[in-house]
Amino acid sequence: MAYDILSLDGGGTWALIQVKILQQRYGIAAKGHDILKNYDLVIANSGGSMVLAALCVNKSLSEIETMFLSQDVLETIFVRKFWSRLNPLGGFFPRFKTEEKPKGLTAQLGPDCKKLMTELPTHIGKPELQIIITGFDYDRERAVYFRSNLGSKLESSYIQSTVTGSQISEFKTLRLIDAIHASSNAPVQFFDNPAEFNYVLTNDPTKVTAKRRFWDGAIGGNNNPITAGILEALANGAQRNEIRIASLGTANTLLPISFGDSGEHTSNYDWLTKKGKNEGPAADIKKLSTSVISDPPDAATFIAHQILELPFIQNDIRLIRMNPLLKPILNTANGEWEKPGIDWDEAKLEHLFNMDMAVTNGEDVQLISKMADQYFEDYFDNQGIRVGGEKLDAILGHKKFSEALGDWKRW
Repeated sequence: MAYDILSLDGGGTWALIQVKILQQRYGIAAKGHDILKNYDLVIANSGGSMVLAALCVNKSLSEIETMFLSQDVLETIFVRKFWSRLNPLGGFFPRFKTEEKPKGLTAQLGPDCKKLMTELPTHIGKPELQIIITGFDYDRERAVYFRSNLGSKLESSYIQSTVTGSQISEFKTLRLIDAIHASSNAPVQFFDNPAEFNYVLTNDPTKVTAKRRFWDGAIGGNNNPITAGILEALANGAQRNEIRIASLGTANTLLPISFGDSGEHTSNYDWLTKKGKNEGPAADIKKLSTSVISDPPDAATFIAHQILELPFIQNDIRLIRMNPLLKPILNTANGEWEKPGIDWDEAKLEHLFNMDMAVTNGEDVQLISKMADQYFEDYFDNQGIRVGGEKLDAILGHKKFSEALGDWKRW
């Protein structure tokens, strides 16, 4: 019997893409609980955790899309600090108020977002469903996993009891709203403080821990949480050869690098290629602060492929990676990199390529939506599992969305 996993990347407002992908699979009117019942395990980080939370409170995909498309809604979640609008020092300081985010999320998700993680599977109508949201413990400086499964064999309390032979200690749980607040709290350029809340101890619900502090799960290497989801499934009894996983991303940008070598492909658009050079300490700080949402998602999918011991063939129905890749298209006739998409104003396409994940402007979100729609028509490439070669396309996995969707529908 197949064991099906849905994995949702982080990516802030760009998680709108995941909503639209789910619409392609299940229809725009599909309700959250009906979608989640198709899976045995669902794992999410950051922007993906917002999508998961909306599914958990049984919003329809149409309602979730409206939430992401509304500038008014986004500005209640991503509440700007006054001085951040001045973009001081190139935007190195945090732009948003951490304490305002859970208020905005709660207003959109309603009272069900205050349910404990351990209550969600029964609330959804599939008690055996496992739900995991990733975070990063600010004080302990390590990845954390907020689970619904009281009996998970990867929970620290279970491992400790097994190693020491002692009785299983308290299982710490928390509210859904707290888990997504932690998971979506990207530091440095984005939010000003760690997310703070208490755990609830399941052996005594009246007792809570002292305040704990968290950053976004991407800091722990889980912006694409696919590998954590597979390891969770294997530890809790799923058979390796029965696991199927759909991994939904939030778009990545990939530009060809020019090192000045002979025979390199060029472009008429400077912003479609990148020069290999030292950019200085200021640029390096910014690069390091955002690196956790760049390569780790690419590496994670390939690691998952190897864990599942899948063959090196172009497409495999058991591992489907669906993620728009913002990159130029190589014209093999003239050897030049050209713009992707169709019917794009050059300035707007360049702006899309350069936008970060914390988008709140309505016009910018519409650009993401337009790109997603053209991705569904194969005008933008799919990331696949491993990218490479002269054309920088998927050398392993699905090269186009239509191929990936077709295999997903074959499940």
